[in-house]
Amino acid sequence: MRIGISVAQCDRLARPAAVVAAVKAAEQLGYSSVWVCDSVLDPAGVLSAAAAVSSRVGLGAAILVGDREDPVSLARALATVDLLSEGRLTVTIGLRPGAGDQALDPILDALAPGRAPVLLDGRTRRVLDLAARRAGGWSPAGVPAEHLAPLWAELRGLAAAAGRDPDDVRLVVRAGIDLAPAPAGAGRASYQGDAEQVAGDVDATYRIGADEVVLHLAGDLSLDEALDGYARIAEAAELRATQRPSYQLMNSTTPMVDPSAHST
Repeated sequence: MRIGISVAQCDRLARPAAVVAAVKAAEQLGYSSVWVCDSVLDPAGVLSAAAAVSSRVGLGAAILVGDREDPVSLARALATVDLLSEGRLTVTIGLRPGAGDQALDPILDALAPGRAPVLLDGRTRRVLDLAARRAGGWSPAGVPAEHLAPLWAELRGLAAAAGRDPDDVRLVVRAGIDLAPAPAGAGRASYQGDAEQVAGDVDATYRIGADEVVLHLAGDLSLDEALDGYARIAEAAELRATQRPSYQLMNSTTPMVDPSAHST
């Protein structure tokens, strides 16, 4: 299984130097991908800069769309990133608050000619159906681990009913991490607690069928704080991986994470 990290391009990390340093560090450490969200800085602009300073790490854009989105302009911007990165881009499309599911159809139409895989975020039956029929897969954010399995099974069933091979549909889980120095007690939420507990959630997500888990640490962190947190989770997940012969933390072309080498 692959582990990606999110570059939260806001607060202290909303600086060009921080973005570039984070991408370089992620590639050196062997993470499978670096993702940006639809926040203070434009995702396409951030990823264009990321493409210029990396050659191997995957690039992901989590974008929110509304009823008045310009699909052609968005498709052009993302096609540019995909070209600059030589095909390393993956796109997740979600809905802005208040937007209807129908806003996804013109976006999917506009992105269809492109090469980058397009995943959908959302839990409604309509979104799951679109992901099963028209998209490259599903990329939920904020879904508790215990709710993932039934939703993923439903989506795979929808894909099969539409004549697709369910194994061709990807599951990329974007996990918001509330990392603590000590273990969380009873009743903790998914991806909350110390590095060992979070790594256990990563392992559980893998067993559900995820192709990749993208970690997003909460809080206004410095670059060093963020990289240290990601490294501790990756180290704990790697230890669990040694107990599973078929468990691959990274793909075969990406070196394993070295959590001790996260200096920038």
